[in-house]
Amino acid sequence: MKSKEVFMGGRNAGKHHHATKRIKMKIDFNQIDDVEMCINTDDYPDFCDSFVEACTYKGRPATDDELEAINEDSGYVYEQILNALY
Repeated sequence: MKSKEVFMGGRNAGKHHHATKRIKMKIDFNQIDDVEMCINTDDYPDFCDSFVEACTYKGRPATDDELEAINEDSGYVYEQILNALY
């Protein structure tokens, strides 16, 4: 089973300053289905600006945090781009 711990950057806004925190989330990539991609072909073949826009995770719509973690795995995103295009 392919799962990966992903560190996500986040903002923890204080009254007088901003602090960045890192959140660790474990994603089981085998439980992702119904992937909807936002693909920008202007930067072919890199597709740097493309991302997973929506998907189901564990049978329910993925949360924003889960989508952010999924999109942190550039290899997975690139694989999904190729699946969508070809």
